[in-house]
Amino acid sequence: MGFITAQTAFGLDATQANPGVKIQASQGHETTNSVLDGQVETDVEAVTKDILHNEIKLQRYNLMFRINAARQGRWKGWTYFFFTESALGGAMGSEISNLCEFGDHLHSRGRHSFTNVSRNVAGNGGAIPESVGALMGAAGDLVMLEMNTKHAIEAQHEGYGSKQARATVLQLVADIDNKIAARDKLVSQVAFQDKEIAEVQRLEGNVLKDFRDQAIAEFERYHASAKKTLCQQNSFYFLDLARRATSTVAGFSLLPLYLRPDPHWTDTYCIFSTIYGAMTAADPVVSRLIGKYYQSVDHRNNERAGLPEIWENKIPMEEDYKRLYEYCHNHQVKDRPEMASIVGRLEAFEANHKFVTGEIQRNASALRKGDRFALQYMGVASYVGASKIAEAAVIFPSGSSRIINEGAHDIQVSTDECFAGSCIYLPALTIAAIDNLRINMQNEFRRHNLAKNNALPSQIIYQRLKQLDRIEKGL
Repeated sequence: MGFITAQTAFGLDATQANPGVKIQASQGHETTNSVLDGQVETDVEAVTKDILHNEIKLQRYNLMFRINAARQGRWKGWTYFFFTESALGGAMGSEISNLCEFGDHLHSRGRHSFTNVSRNVAGNGGAIPESVGALMGAAGDLVMLEMNTKHAIEAQHEGYGSKQARATVLQLVADIDNKIAARDKLVSQVAFQDKEIAEVQRLEGNVLKDFRDQAIAEFERYHASAKKTLCQQNSFYFLDLARRATSTVAGFSLLPLYLRPDPHWTDTYCIFSTIYGAMTAADPVVSRLIGKYYQSVDHRNNERAGLPEIWENKIPMEEDYKRLYEYCHNHQVKDRPEMASIVGRLEAFEANHKFVTGEIQRNASALRKGDRFALQYMGVASYVGASKIAEAAVIFPSGSSRIINEGAHDIQVSTDECFAGSCIYLPALTIAAIDNLRINMQNEFRRHNLAKNNALPSQIIYQRLKQLDRIEKGL
């Protein structure tokens, strides 16, 4: 038959019976009577084709929703890479400037040794690059938010907004359910005339219901995934804006600290640097939790609207198709002209199920890769954040608790601590810049390989749309 085993497809024992998922027509939609007009009243075949047309329409809408909702754009990743690398480069420039200037005066002793340090280099070189880099990072966040907003508005205008999509699918599902109910009544009438035909039609009805459930589950997966992606990205960009603001304040606080010098500004720098470091480590985690939260909220909203949550691995498609196939084979259905159309649809059922099963497996693989990348990114972010906090902790003692220009402590303490802080933070920034490049290059190589194998999501969706067109023409 070409179907993969139930164990491989769904992780279930093929001998286990899985109850079908019953979809209730949502309230607020009027019953469609068009399926009961004319020949459809007594023709199961006509109703069956009508149901399949609607299910294909639902699957086609799912694919178009996936294309338009949470659209990312080909160069979005590289655009954000440019802004992120600019921010990291500015911070690295500040640390390198500090490292060189304070390193040259590590062995200068005496109360007035700070005069040996070039205040222009320490102030401008240590403050301005970091602040400019932070502003570049903030600009990148604003650009990304603008892109997401623009794509969301476009999706809304094209009929693929979140609420619009849910309403469209609810209407389609209600129409399919009404037609399935009408078909069941017709099948019960056929049973009095030909039990064999009625049994085949009943088995095919189960497959039709499974395909409806698969389409609903597919929509719920796409819808929740789009909601999670947008909420996770937007929350990250907003949090990152706040993080960049603290970095800007911390950077500019170095100007009066070095140029005057006024050690009281050390407290300001260390406090905002500590907040910046904590947010650097926390932002990826918090935004990911926000995305997961809104994903679960979306599932609940779908259920409240009338779409019950359906788990794709619990739809008994494998077993129902197997029963239909074996019944047709054992009863020589192909030799009966009045049932030839049912045999002809077996191939369409199988092709559709293969795609859905493959999509589930691709989605699971993508989730595993996404989780691995997320863990790697969060690990690097935690290291960078912890290094920034450590830098602030090292520099803090040279602040207002040790008033340099009153001679309470040797200036050498301040020089040593500033040098040590840069030694701690600069390697972390370097690793972050390299890892940022690694992630983007890895994504680019993966995209190239997928494109070469015609396995890009856009390519798969295009192939699927063509397949649905062929199935629909063959009905």
